Amino acid sequence: MRKLNILLVTCLVLTVSLNAQSDEKEKIRYYPEQGDFGIGIDGTPIFDYLGNLFNGTNNNSLNIGDQTLYFRYFLTDETAVRLRFHFRNHRHTNKEYVLDDAARMLDENSTKQLEDMEIVREQDYKVAVGYQYFIDYRRVRGFFGGDLGYGREREKIEYQYGNTMNELNPTPTSKFGAAPNGRYLEQHKGVVNSFFIGAFTGAEYYFHPKMCIGGELGISYGVEFTGQTWVSYETLDGAKRVEYDEAVKPKSKFSWTETGFPYTYGNLYFVIHF
Repeated sequence: MRKLNILLVTCLVLTVSLNAQSDEKEKIRYYPEQGDFGIGIDGTPIFDYLGNLFNGTNNNSLNIGDQTLYFRYFLTDETAVRLRFHFRNHRHTNKEYVLDDAARMLDENSTKQLEDMEIVREQDYKVAVGYQYFIDYRRVRGFFGGDLGYGREREKIEYQYGNTMNELNPTPTSKFGAAPNGRYLEQHKGVVNSFFIGAFTGAEYYFHPKMCIGGELGISYGVEFTGQTWVSYETLDGAKRVEYDEAVKPKSKFSWTETGFPYTYGNLYFVIHF
C-alpha cells in the first residue's frame, strides 16, 4: 500500500511538472518577449470582408481605410509601451465653369466661360502614448493600463473667382462663396486642440506565435479647446472694392468623461510582433 501511495504521488508530481513545463513552453512559444516590437491593425474591415464573402454579397471588397497606426514595444515579458498615431492632410480642389460677365456685357449671346475654384484644406493629427501590463493564462493574455493623448484639427477654405468684383460688376456671377453683400475669399474654422487621459483593459488570444487577436474597453476623460472662427470676404464700399476680416464664432471649450468599447481599435484587432 505504501508503494502504491508513493507511485501515485510520483505520478501526480510528474503530471503537474509536465503540465507546468508544457504551459511554460507554450508561453515561450506564443507570447512576445522583452525587446519585441508589435504592429496592430483594426480587424473590423477584415471580418466585414469575410462575412460578406460567405454570405455572397455583391461587390465585396477589403476596405482597410483606417489611417491610424498602432505600435507597441515590450519593456519586459509582461509590460509594454504603446503608441497610437493618426495623421490626415487632405486638399480638395473643386472647379466650376461660370459665364464670363465681361464678355456678356459686350455680347449678351456670348458663351465664353471662366473658372471658379474652391480649395479645401483639412489637417487632423492625433497621438496617444500608453503603458500595458499583461497577465497570462495559456494562450490568452489579459491586460490593463493607461494612456495620454493629444489631437489637433484645422480646416481652411479658399476661393478664387473668374469674374472680378468692381463698380461695373458689383454682383459677379459665381459658383462658390456667396456671402452677405459680397463673396468669401477665405473661411478659417477654429483650430481644435484636444487632450485626454484614459484607463483600459482587455484580452488577447495568440492563435500563432507572436500573432494575436484581441479587444479592449476603457474609460477616458478629455477636454477640447476650439479657437475662434473667422472669414475674409470682398464687397463694394461705394465704388471701391474692399476686403474685410470678420470673426463669426468665439472660442469654446468642451469636456467629456465616457466609457468606450472599442476603446481604441475596432471591435477586434490584430497584432503581429517581431
